[in-house]
Amino acid sequence: LKSMADFFYGLFQQMKADGRLVIYTRPHDCSHYPFFPLLADYWKRSHPPVTFFTERLQKVGFDVKMKSSSIIVHTSFDDWTEAIRSMRPFEDIDEDDFRRGFSELEMMIDGSENIAFEEKVVTITGIKPRDGRPTETLIVQEEGPPYGHCG
Repeated sequence: LKSMADFFYGLFQQMKADGRLVIYTRPHDCSHYPFFPLLADYWKRSHPPVTFFTERLQKVGFDVKMKSSSIIVHTSFDDWTEAIRSMRPFEDIDEDDFRRGFSELEMMIDGSENIAFEEKVVTITGIKPRDGRPTETLIVQEEGPPYGHCG
């Protein structure tokens, strides 16, 4: 395949009318996560903006619906650091960088044993129109509950 648009085009051509392609992703902006700067850099490299998907889906003929949702996560600092170590975007970070970053993160949260942050997810649905041509684009934005910014 030459591009993601080519991939989506191939799917579009094989789908029946009203067929759906669902993409579940997280936002490119990671400022809501308690990350140290190196993690934010890795995150942004591995999570394209939502428009990367929506524009390509629209280009090949899909109608696009998007829904954003969020929850507040409460966890211990130790559980969070273990979760970070297991996340695929961070698999190339070496242990020394993790140690330095976690020390920095611990200072950012004033040594608290627990942290809270907003977990955001985006669901993008590409729908093949009945006539095979796009009819409209609908973007739905749902706000999560109020929260205190961490990080």
